[in-house]
Amino acid sequence: MEHRPQISDKDKMDSSDIRIGKFAKKNNMSVDTIRYYVQLNLIHPLRKGKYFYFGTEQQEQLDFIKHYKDMKFSLDDIKILMYTVQFHILETPIRSNYIESLLHDKRIQLLQEREQLDATIQKLNDEIETVKQQPVKNRDGKGIAFQHLELLCCPVCQESLTIEEGTLKNHSVYHGKLTCNCGVTMDIEEGIIITSEMNHPISHEEQDDSIRNLFATISHNFIEQMLYYVEETTRYILQQDLASKTVLFMKTGAGTLALNVLRKLPKIGMLILFDEDLNQLKVTKNTIDTHYPDYNILYVGGSLDLLPIKRKSIHLAVDFMASFEAAFEKSYNLYQDIMKHMHTHSSIMGLFLYFKKNAVLSRLESEQRKLLDGYFVRNYLKKYQYELIEDSEENMLDIGKGIDDFYQQGDRAVTHLDRYSR
Repeated sequence: MEHRPQISDKDKMDSSDIRIGKFAKKNNMSVDTIRYYVQLNLIHPLRKGKYFYFGTEQQEQLDFIKHYKDMKFSLDDIKILMYTVQFHILETPIRSNYIESLLHDKRIQLLQEREQLDATIQKLNDEIETVKQQPVKNRDGKGIAFQHLELLCCPVCQESLTIEEGTLKNHSVYHGKLTCNCGVTMDIEEGIIITSEMNHPISHEEQDDSIRNLFATISHNFIEQMLYYVEETTRYILQQDLASKTVLFMKTGAGTLALNVLRKLPKIGMLILFDEDLNQLKVTKNTIDTHYPDYNILYVGGSLDLLPIKRKSIHLAVDFMASFEAAFEKSYNLYQDIMKHMHTHSSIMGLFLYFKKNAVLSRLESEQRKLLDGYFVRNYLKKYQYELIEDSEENMLDIGKGIDDFYQQGDRAVTHLDRYSR
């Protein structure tokens, strides 16, 4: 039978010769924890001046606490047990019966908790099996559908593009080249049109940890804010009649917004998903090909100024921090790339970020300061007859991906959702 620590009934203060730091280290515990036990009167050290000293008796008290904590007793329960043991005026049988009842009650409580835990574990096992066995609609990747070819044209001369060295898969062009008589050439890799030379070739490694990596590298507060804006942006998009319209996502990112829209939108004419990060675009494409294979989607990576589609063909452009990242990282106005593609009657929906504090703006280059001014996009779009139809209240954005190194203590970006139309 395991030996239960005893609370000493002798005065052993003469052996109290170590301070709280050494006592905590000896027991592999923090000083704050020992101090907390002292405040609760669970440990009674000897006080000399302003210092506490700990010896054999205090060690016995701590051992007593640890012994019953291992049996899941709360500190309040342990205090009752400790006081019960120290009640020498009570008869031993009475004291023993009371302690036995406390132990018995704790055992019943733990057995009940174990039943609940077993039931919860079984639910988790069932959920794991459900996720593992969830049917997948389509595991084969898709390329560029033949009906998309009519939309494609040379970004330089606006002439039709020709497919060369094409490899077909699922009745679509999966690999190949797009060429024009003027000399423009673009590659097609895994159904993605690459408009410019790749800085990072498409990775063929498994991307199973992409979500895990996202949570490991970005603050949870930032993710929570972004998911809120995903829902708000989706709500606006769903209000539009897009059954025969072309929609451009100026930056696809992790694909969260696109997937949320596809999950809720019954029909869309054409969706163009663009991103400079080809590996990220590939992950998004694989997910969409698996779960939403019937949507008309064109994937474009590389450089947005070489977007190979006909002019005035986009009815809605979605800017989910795309212009902010281009301005911040490259001091570049992304809107000058898409204006030639916007339909005469079109809309722009954006999650716009900018800086307001002079202390932040002063650390930016002059062109960045202009692009990240809160009124730049509004004034720029106004020159193209876009009217601000709806805007949201300003919110302060927590530190997020891509700007962590720039941020200093107290920095914040201002963000708001705007909708423009002409």
